[in-house]
Amino acid sequence: MNTLFRIMITFIFIQYVAYTYTDSSNVRLNSKSNILNPKFFKWENITQNLISDMYKPQVSVSLYYSEGYKYKYSEGATPHLDINMGQEFPIISFGNNFSRDTDGDMAGDWIFAYWMSINFNVFWDFLGDNSPIVNTDYRFHLFRLKFAYILENDLKVYAFLGGGHESTHLGDEFVINARKKYGNEFNRINVSWEYLDSYIGIGDKNNKWDIQVGFFIPYYLTSDDSFYSIDPIESPNGDILSTISDVESCFIGGQYTFLKIWDNWDLFISTDLRRRTQFTYSEINEKKVNCINLNSGFLYRHESTRLPVMGISFRYYNGINPHGQFRDEPDFIHFGLNIFLLMGAI
Repeated sequence: MNTLFRIMITFIFIQYVAYTYTDSSNVRLNSKSNILNPKFFKWENITQNLISDMYKPQVSVSLYYSEGYKYKYSEGATPHLDINMGQEFPIISFGNNFSRDTDGDMAGDWIFAYWMSINFNVFWDFLGDNSPIVNTDYRFHLFRLKFAYILENDLKVYAFLGGGHESTHLGDEFVINARKKYGNEFNRINVSWEYLDSYIGIGDKNNKWDIQVGFFIPYYLTSDDSFYSIDPIESPNGDILSTISDVESCFIGGQYTFLKIWDNWDLFISTDLRRRTQFTYSEINEKKVNCINLNSGFLYRHESTRLPVMGISFRYYNGINPHGQFRDEPDFIHFGLNIFLLMGAI
């Protein structure tokens, strides 16, 4: 847990520096400019990651209640913690006079940007026997390409294309307990892949509402024609396939925000429906499952930049277990409280 604490403090410090040194000026030119105006390391309100998206880079802590997961050491339903430590990082952007000033005439403004991101997701059974870290997912976006264009009537259309790597790792304490209780019935499988993810969206330039459709496609570059890392010692059953034939997924989502209901606090409701793949590890044809994610609560934005600083919400999820090798569980339900901090640019 000391390592986890150090990582969290490091991310909070990084985001503090980012907010401190990000240009928050709302100055715009008096006339449209055709100059590309490259900007380095500057946050811009380009695309809108749905707040309900549990895979986006963020710093958050979710306390939720669920019926559990496979190979759980203790019996019955218990609370769990879902800890995210991540951040997007702007590298370079250029465009036609695009800025944060959303009060003026922005019709015709556009921007294109290259960002990167890093994210760690920790699934912690903190009230279980020995309080094990059950699983950690590591995600690195090598590129996050963003484009936005302002239409008439204050509409913004935008697109996102990302590419990165994801690896999963079961906690050692969890593995030890699972082997004690389940013996050879327990298999340890590390899921790892490269992936492309993308979405297109339309919304209000002030982030009052958004609608998106997108997809996720994993592929393998670094592994030996496999999305799974298995070993006879780790997986003694010996009936686990090392490939997945069909793992692409798609989603549709949206959110609506009641702006400034009190001071700089917004009230939001955000939801997404994803058709995701249920891993089976023993069948060629993987199954598809509809997964619903609902998140509603309050969001505090910086007064001048209008970038999100913190929020608190209620989350409900019903679908495939989103953590590591547990993605073979189709009926994972959790609900609880979600607190997110210093999100950068959602």
